[in-house]
Amino acid sequence: MTRTSKRRTRAIFSLGHAPERAAATRAIAAIIVVVAAACAPPAPKGRGAGLPLAALTPAAQAGAYTAALRTDFDLGPDLVLLLDTTYLPTAHDTAAPPPVPVHVARALQEVGTTQGTCAPQRSARRVHAPAPICDAQRAGYIIRVTPPFRLGTDSVRLFLRLERYRPSADTMANIGPLQMEHRYDVVRHGGAWSVAHKARLMER
Repeated sequence: MTRTSKRRTRAIFSLGHAPERAAATRAIAAIIVVVAAACAPPAPKGRGAGLPLAALTPAAQAGAYTAALRTDFDLGPDLVLLLDTTYLPTAHDTAAPPPVPVHVARALQEVGTTQGTCAPQRSARRVHAPAPICDAQRAGYIIRVTPPFRLGTDSVRLFLRLERYRPSADTMANIGPLQMEHRYDVVRHGGAWSVAHKARLMER
């Protein structure tokens, strides 16, 4: 290659703004981390096993949950989602699961993802138990989450369980039980979260 060709090559690779190149590089790196995690061998038993907890602001954590829920629902006023304020059990727990931080619960309500909270009242029946009851006027779903686990600089893993409930305003409503749990690998780019990978873990 001649000196002129080398100069041209360097000039071509120097095009573009440094901040834009850096942001694109971070986004690509985050996606690579998520894909690698999704293709990796099964982790040790337990939600979040082998992964550190991610340090996110309440708004960022609520944004990650909202991005995950958008893959399951059209979020809006016609859908009622109530947050179970106790985290799902994880591999990090040494005792009972801790509560969801108040500021995270508030952030979910402020952006309109959830309409409140629920401490579900469950039937004592073991067989053919009905859906639990929440203190609400309308039927909807309880969401129960884990804290976010760090995959990379701009990516986290979440576990989220959805459960149908009966409203306290109409406990005789014919609403059968339904539970689903998914794992989400979520990537942040430019302040916005999007789901890069999703896996169904349970439905009953």
